[in-house]
Amino acid sequence: GPERRVWLRERFHLDLIWERVADSAAKRGGPQVGQYLAYGPDEEVARALIPKFEPKTAEHVPRAVARFGLELLSVARRLVQTKPGPWLPYIVPFGDAAFALPLAKLLATKGRRRDQRWLLRLPHHAAAGLVEALFGSAKKDHEAALRAVRYLCQLGHRPVVEAAAHAAGSGE
Repeated sequence: GPERRVWLRERFHLDLIWERVADSAAKRGGPQVGQYLAYGPDEEVARALIPKFEPKTAEHVPRAVARFGLELLSVARRLVQTKPGPWLPYIVPFGDAAFALPLAKLLATKGRRRDQRWLLRLPHHAAAGLVEALFGSAKKDHEAALRAVRYLCQLGHRPVVEAAAHAAGSGE
């Protein structure tokens, strides 16, 4: 998407000895992991650090997502499951139904327009995750999912929601 091009334009201005950054990241994790994922020159070394990527801030997240895309999906899932709000801008490129319920719950409590971006950009994934939540969630989650499904329908995505419901009902 368009955000990927913007995120890749970022530059890191410190002259670092990347081998030291990689060694530190591999041994201790921490912010050096994000630094290396975003700017480190050796992509193979960076890929080995992905399981250690646990960002506390979004400082290096956009560029890391732009560089490694779906390879960071498991990290994105973990972040959104624990605290979706700060990470929403960075999951927009990921089409994964697992994001639907955490986003629906966030919308149910805060309802900010910027939090709707993923649902609207990827309505097929959103509908699949929300329909799944409607059939197997706790009451609180069910209500949030239902509210988000209604929202998608209001915006013209009713056929997408119906297709997701049909697929869930037929076991597809």
